[in-house]
Order: sequence, then C-alpha cells, then structure tokens
Amino acid sequence: METRQAIGIFGGTFDPIHYGHIKPVLEASSKLGLTQVLLIPNREPVHKPTASASTDQRLDMLKLICENYPVFKLDTREVERQQESFSLLTLQELRKQFPQQRIYFFIGMDSLNTLPCWFGGEQLFDYCHFVVTRRPGYTLTPEVAATFSQRIIENPETAPQNDAGKVLIFDTNQLDISSSQIRQAIRENSPMEHLLPDDVFSYISKQKLYQEPVS
Repeated sequence: METRQAIGIFGGTFDPIHYGHIKPVLEASSKLGLTQVLLIPNREPVHKPTASASTDQRLDMLKLICENYPVFKLDTREVERQQESFSLLTLQELRKQFPQQRIYFFIGMDSLNTLPCWFGGEQLFDYCHFVVTRRPGYTLTPEVAATFSQRIIENPETAPQNDAGKVLIFDTNQLDISSSQIRQAIRENSPMEHLLPDDVFSYISKQKLYQEPVS
C-alpha cells in the first residue's frame, strides 16, 4: 500500500509481550507495506501500574521478538529518558530522526478510546497516522467516533494522501490475550503455548517472572 518510505512504531509496557501484541501489528504492517516497526517500551507507564518485570527483563523479551520477527526493531529511547513516557516527545524525536518518512503509530482500539486524553492532544496528529488494530471486547465509543470523524478511515485500500493526521482502522485477526491474563496464567500454572512465543515463555520461566501476585 505504502509507496514512499515509512516506518511503524509500537509502544507499550510489554509486561510481557505476547501474540496479542505481535500478530495484529504484523498483519496491519504487511497491509501497509512496512518493512520496519520500532518496538518502543516505556520506562514508567503513565496510565498503568508499574511493570512487574524489570526494565532489563522487558528489554530481553523484546530482543527475542526482534530476533524471531525481522520487521521489528527495538528502540530504547523511552526507557533511557529520565521522565515519564509521553508519546508526543517520542514522536517529536522521531520526526527529527526520520524527516522524510511517514510514521504509522500502532495502537489498539482500547487506546484509541483514550486518545483524546493523551498528553499533547491534537498535536499528536501533526506527526503521524494512527493505525488501530481491533481488540476483542472493545468498540469505538460514540464520543471518540464523533471526535475523530474526519480522521477515521476504515480498512483503507490505499495509503492516505496526507503525511499525517489520519486514524486507519484495520480488521486484523483479533486475539483475546492480555499481559495481565498471562501473568495470572503463570501464577496458576495454566497452559499458555498459544499466548506467547516459546522462547519468551522460556525466558520468563528461567527468570521466575510473574510467579507471585504484585502487591
């Protein structure tokens, strides 16, 4: 779809990263014709509790994903930044780093519903197109649909003419998986082969991650 140079970015706590993160982004990036998606873990989640795994452990798991899926590349700018992980700051840095490339920012439908409350608000749209992958149990709220009515493109067949400012919603394969679900499954010794790659699970087991409830 994309005929000019472009990159994708995908941020999150990734505590741990799993197929619910990986597979929808792979599918949407393929439809967009992207050859690189930056995985950008945050240092201190602004809207979530502190991560259970350490920063180094989350980075190790992301490195395993990058080894298995060449389209992904690890970007550590937010964990190195000595302040809260605001997406606006990251987008401003990326625009300076990639002045000629379009930026596609991958988020889930749950994040799209909170986007009007993100730091920077409408300014975020100056730097990127948002790419939304649907999540089971989440639908676009009427309020957000009205707010972004002029920006939303459902299942686009071609790349937007604008360099930034649109919300592209793709009907990717929806996987009902969450990081909290995986952490609970580990505490309960439940099967999880279908939830995350084997080498990530092996790493979690060796590091004895998520075995105790977070206080």
